[in-house]
Amino acid sequence: MRPKPHSLKKILPILTLLAFACTPSGQDDIPPAFISTFDEHLDMGAEGVPGTIKITRMLLTMDSVPWAEGEEVLFLYKGDAESVEWRGDFNRWGQAFSAKGRQIRGTDKWYYRTSFPEDARVDYQIVLNDSEWKRDPANPYTQRGGGEIKNSVLKMPEWEESEFTKEPNQPGETSEPILIFSSDLNHGVNYTIHKTPGFDDAEIRCILYATDGQEYGHPEIGALTHTADNLAEAGYIHPIKLVLVDPRYPETSDNRRLQYFLNHDPYLNFFTGDLIRVVEENSGSSETHRILLGTSAGGVFAANAGYHHPELFPHLIIQSPAVWLMPELVKMWQSVSSQATKRNIFISYGTFFDDQENAAKLAEAIKSVNENTSVITVNEGHSWGNWRNHLDQALVHVCGGAALQY
Repeated sequence: MRPKPHSLKKILPILTLLAFACTPSGQDDIPPAFISTFDEHLDMGAEGVPGTIKITRMLLTMDSVPWAEGEEVLFLYKGDAESVEWRGDFNRWGQAFSAKGRQIRGTDKWYYRTSFPEDARVDYQIVLNDSEWKRDPANPYTQRGGGEIKNSVLKMPEWEESEFTKEPNQPGETSEPILIFSSDLNHGVNYTIHKTPGFDDAEIRCILYATDGQEYGHPEIGALTHTADNLAEAGYIHPIKLVLVDPRYPETSDNRRLQYFLNHDPYLNFFTGDLIRVVEENSGSSETHRILLGTSAGGVFAANAGYHHPELFPHLIIQSPAVWLMPELVKMWQSVSSQATKRNIFISYGTFFDDQENAAKLAEAIKSVNENTSVITVNEGHSWGNWRNHLDQALVHVCGGAALQY
């Protein structure tokens, strides 16, 4: 469960529904179950054009798209094209199946009808003529992915947005990037320190090490610092220090995450050696509640580090682990007979092409040897929109309330 109920419910379908419901006088009213019977309304014009004209009038009243009605979804696009297709995490960006649009006869309007669970959230883009990718021009909702990519977002009616990703009223302190030389890697690594309000190095404290730190810490991507500040201010977690580690090579910004995260001993040795030593050497406390956070390949790194070094990283947040990149992880955790150290472990993954079968096996293996493991499955894809939205639940599990008893 979340720290408290979200106030930011799904807005897009509501706005669109209102746009339909408030059709100007003289135009057609929207019939019940409009999406599920959309094709039938189009076919009403088979002997002429009345059906097409009626549908066109309805579409002209729309302020934003897509439109969701229960589990039914209607994607729409207006513009000249030879073909229109919707690609997103719901169809593995077009690799799993095609979501080609149908053109409404005699118009420049295209549609694609499908269904999703009512609490789903998907990233998508529109592809014109099999080559031109673009965000949905009628949809104001976007989510930034890794790098500079932004996708359009569909939020179904029952999807809940975390209220803790917003800019905090009392922001914590963030350092400038710090360059540390790694003897294991034989080059420098950048990291940033963020302390939530009230954090004191002299007290028992939570310290979270984040892989992909440059993205987790970005307010438009992972929003980790915002989430931690808001949760700490509201009293849902203990004050926490975030160590945001950047896997990019400092001199060229070449991202080496896949090379480093996947069974790469020098990088693991850097995390468990030089990094911890330098970050914590000036601490006045002898007790550290240390957490490792990662997503995708970073989630694999977190699970691997937590397996090999439970004494250094007892507490883990594993988001959408790309277990297919390191399938032996499941057997490794299955081989653990018992856990001498009590651990807080949080695992989450989506249902839309998020390697969910392997992630479920890993979660089951970890949960079988660690009783305080929380596992959530969400109707979302492999995206930052998914991961940022559930960091509040993850942080409360590993650093909230009674978490420091572990």
